Amino acid sequence: MGAYLSDLWDSAASGEQPTTKRKQHCPFCNNHGINRVKKGHVCEYKDCPCMLCQLTAKAQVTFRLQQARWRHQELEMAKNKLTSRQLCAKCRNHEKFSKKHGLKCEFADCNCALCLLTDKCRLVMKLQMRVRREKVTSEISKETDDDEDSNGHGGSQNDGETTAARSLGTSQPKWYRLCDKLCGKLCGSH
Repeated sequence: MGAYLSDLWDSAASGEQPTTKRKQHCPFCNNHGINRVKKGHVCEYKDCPCMLCQLTAKAQVTFRLQQARWRHQELEMAKNKLTSRQLCAKCRNHEKFSKKHGLKCEFADCNCALCLLTDKCRLVMKLQMRVRREKVTSEISKETDDDEDSNGHGGSQNDGETTAARSLGTSQPKWYRLCDKLCGKLCGSH
């Protein structure tokens, strides 16, 4: 601890900004609104049956497979003294190391196993972002409605649901229904 403080003091004296490593947080706990650091954490939601946790588990499996392949590829590139640079995922799958190909990738319509894995990975990320954005939007609208209620301006109390969802009598927030729908899409695309 003392060495860390002395490093901070030295960097402050020289005018440098101290660099701190960003701590990773548990994605399963994050799905349930709990912010816990991942290191040394045993997650109580690891086997959670909710759709968002299932989507997160699928994402982890997909990313793990892709990263294993890319790690092996980087070792091969190092042996052949090729420089590693940012590449299109599909070009990387086919070991095509062109500098930039713009918006058109020659493997855009490829249906090999690796490109299908890449497409699935992209779909998982797209669905996760859509669900998280909807969740944030519903929380903001809830806070806005709560502020209006506390100010006495009236308005209906909103628990993250849309007006249409309330009229249908559904109890889940919109982001949860969206996750359910998207996870069904993902599971159906095997």
